[in-house]
Amino acid sequence: MITRFKSSEQGKNLAITNLLQDETEMPVTRSIHLVDQLRMLSQRLVKIYMLQQWKVDNAALRGEAERVQKEFVGVLARMQQRVHNAALRAELDSIGLQWDWLHTVLLTEGAESFRLIMAEGGEAVLELADQVTRMYQQPAP
Repeated sequence: MITRFKSSEQGKNLAITNLLQDETEMPVTRSIHLVDQLRMLSQRLVKIYMLQQWKVDNAALRGEAERVQKEFVGVLARMQQRVHNAALRAELDSIGLQWDWLHTVLLTEGAESFRLIMAEGGEAVLELADQVTRMYQQPAP
């Protein structure tokens, strides 16, 4: 039987996990892990939005949307704090810009034309995250 954690317990567990990863992983590995989190979270946001647009909506889904949004913002902020390279900073700023689009769409109700913006914004985050990952994987000069 799978037990579901309350959101406060999930938050504590996530904080502990992040602390352990920060202490044990190499900085590049940790950064790649954070980029992968952004990829996953962006796709979850798109999925939740599309489900809501298709009239699959309930309190649990809305709660998940709020949690994923907060986590995305937190991960992006952590990444931006860690980066001292101008090229990486520019890519993360681009992800932040896509986040602004995604967040605006999430706050806007009704118009079906926003589905395309959400889908394209999610795809843009994937492409930018792939670029950031490639940049981290390049050997240092």
